[in-house]
Amino acid sequence: MLTVCVVSVAGVGAWLIASPGQDDAQGKGAAEKEARMLWSLPLEEAQQAPRASGHRGVWVSREQVVKSLPERVVGLDRTTGKQRWEVATPGGHVRCQASTSAGGGVAVLVGGPGEDDCSTAWAVDVHRGKLLWTKKLAENDEDFELDYPARIARSGETAVVEATGRVTTAFHARTGRELWREGASLYGRSDCVGEEHVGGSQLVRKQRCEEESTPASGVPFSVAVVDPASGQERWSQYLGPEGTVAHVLHADPVVVNTPKNYSTARLSIFSREGEIKLERGAEHILKHVDEDGGSSPDLIIRKDVIAAAVTEDDADEDRNKIVAWSPSSGKRLWERETTGYMQKYRPVDTDSKEILALSDGNDHHPVRLVKFSPKSGRPSTVRTYTADTAGGKAGLRPLPYLRDGTLYLTPGTSPQVESDEHVSLMALTAS
Repeated sequence: MLTVCVVSVAGVGAWLIASPGQDDAQGKGAAEKEARMLWSLPLEEAQQAPRASGHRGVWVSREQVVKSLPERVVGLDRTTGKQRWEVATPGGHVRCQASTSAGGGVAVLVGGPGEDDCSTAWAVDVHRGKLLWTKKLAENDEDFELDYPARIARSGETAVVEATGRVTTAFHARTGRELWREGASLYGRSDCVGEEHVGGSQLVRKQRCEEESTPASGVPFSVAVVDPASGQERWSQYLGPEGTVAHVLHADPVVVNTPKNYSTARLSIFSREGEIKLERGAEHILKHVDEDGGSSPDLIIRKDVIAAAVTEDDADEDRNKIVAWSPSSGKRLWERETTGYMQKYRPVDTDSKEILALSDGNDHHPVRLVKFSPKSGRPSTVRTYTADTAGGKAGLRPLPYLRDGTLYLTPGTSPQVESDEHVSLMALTAS
């Protein structure tokens, strides 16, 4: 029996799961049973600040779950939620960003003393609850500003830290030893710039150089896979005229969005063999692009399917759909739109191989945990959630993690209204 809780987007209530029962084609369960919340971590006052929103910062191990908070990192017992340890931000700083990965048991963070100051990087051993190192980021003397305050890309033992007004720097995650910096040595010339690193099994960035009388800011990007230890390019592909605006969404396979008119999604997959453009039907918009250095939570990557949660251009913004393509041919496989009033699909970050999403949106209608057939996209309801106002709230855009039979929810955005019911993390039974 799988039980989950998801916060309503439109209302003040929480959604509690029903027992599986016998699901019909519309996803209606034949029986209902209230879910059991294992524990929750209250929302802290500092999390109300705009810079505190949109951070995943959840790392789950066999015995504990670790959460990044604005002024500390806490390790919690997975079963009871009891705090085992905490590591305060060094120097009383406030976190700007946290790595989405804690590979090797190390999480890397960046922050600073002021609202717009992301000048210091540090690392925490998430198994032992120990501060490993602290490093000051060098100031960037170039007339260049990032489109995001900070991001951290993890690939193997490398952590690439980017922050506005600072030189992009790569560190060894456990020791803090500097590996390389953004600069002319990476490109063999001084008029190039790389940015928006994304980590994973390989390290990817977008980059561009000046062309004759055209400054770099007006030149389309290339996407490059780089050596994490040196920052040197392994291979790159030019994104063409469409690439003046580009977002790296995933590292392996490399998925890039070159949006039309800054909004409409145009997705491509890149490999050593070349580029595969994903076929489009109706125009679609990726409504959320993360700026944390990890793969986009709106993508679902499986062996034979790449799927994305998108909104159809000019469609009702209260609804969205899952669209799937073949990663080998780019062929459009299927799409499934949410049904009901104010319902949106939220892809589930899961340790299973299934394509899962939550359909949620208001406090009047059920929320469903939906599984999609990789081949046909046929949706089947795994669990149905009923509205209940007694549970906690995980913000307007809850980010779901499913690990070893437990579902964790953390806010994707800061709550607009303060409430004692808001939480920064909650754990619910999922078996």
